[in-house]
Amino acid sequence: MFNGKYKSQLFYHECQSWLNEILETPQKMYHYTSVEVLQSIIQGKCMYATHINFMNDWEEYRLGYRVLTKEIKKAIERYRVDFEKTIGADNLETILCYFSDECLNVMTYSQIKQMDKFKEFRTLTIPEVYSISFCKEKDLLSQWAIYAKESGVAIEFDFSDFVFCDVSLDECEMCEYEEEDWQTIKYFRNNRPHIIKYNAQDILDKLQEQITEVVRMIKNPQFASSEEIVRPVTLLRRMTELYSIVPYCKLDKFMAEREIRAAFMRLENWVIKKGESKGSVYQTKVFYRTANRVLKPYLKIGWEAQKQDIYPIKRIIVGPGENQEAVFRGLIHFIENQDKEVIPNAKGKIPFSEPVVDDSYMTCKGIIIQKSNIPYIFR
Repeated sequence: MFNGKYKSQLFYHECQSWLNEILETPQKMYHYTSVEVLQSIIQGKCMYATHINFMNDWEEYRLGYRVLTKEIKKAIERYRVDFEKTIGADNLETILCYFSDECLNVMTYSQIKQMDKFKEFRTLTIPEVYSISFCKEKDLLSQWAIYAKESGVAIEFDFSDFVFCDVSLDECEMCEYEEEDWQTIKYFRNNRPHIIKYNAQDILDKLQEQITEVVRMIKNPQFASSEEIVRPVTLLRRMTELYSIVPYCKLDKFMAEREIRAAFMRLENWVIKKGESKGSVYQTKVFYRTANRVLKPYLKIGWEAQKQDIYPIKRIIVGPGENQEAVFRGLIHFIENQDKEVIPNAKGKIPFSEPVVDDSYMTCKGIIIQKSNIPYIFR
């Protein structure tokens, strides 16, 4: 793709590295959900990242695209003379066409597929985005009410020493590829959960800084003298890199959610199977689940520890509900009886050695299970 210089994975990692520089990554975060989903997360050792167009706030995601598109087009117009001098008037018009509300609308990007110029580049710049939501607060009434009423749970995660990965790849499939290739398609190495930005001006200021960097790049004589085909693509790549921030922007009216989000893109990767000389495209597998009679696409996102005998779940809080006590004791029994291959044992812990004190319990796996302090009000 583009003389091999702009593989989707390379572009993707560049975007994620940029996000890690400008967005805050917390250590602790809480996922409010049902006991059934908790059981699935523990036994499947993964979470479901839902397609962002099928989430409650998908309209806001589209709004973010439109706002950013407007800012990019304003910047291109402001420096039109410099852009035309570097890449030519025809290429500039093509890029301006690319940055149209219709093309960048994630619900209707079929128009982009019909574009002849930069057609391959479409999959690099506007891939499908999948998201997992967390919260900064561990015992928040609004989150219990929306996502985990009737003794749901808030799961405390700490992904500091973990790498996100695609768990849909089985051992047989990975054996079909050289190690470098299956490592490429399995791991989201630079992905981190980030705190949502609710201040629109703060986001725009950061974007303006990056746009200024792009303008500085095109004025560089070395860039102007580079290959004719690569120059407009390089410019387009740098501009569209800014779109990776969109999943982390929300309107301030949602600030009470205190949201943290981990976003993943469904990529097309160029790989070569063992024994074959010709490469092929591998795309991250997508699955479907039904919610409110809607088929919702999702990715299976797991984690791999960078150290031995650690686990990302540190605490489980049982929410307010009439059966809170039964849920609390059932979770203790469930966690204690998970095999070490599912949840590593905490060092020095013996099963059932920690007594229940003040509605809190530490399991032999080192996970704290406790009850919410909020009284049951969902009647």
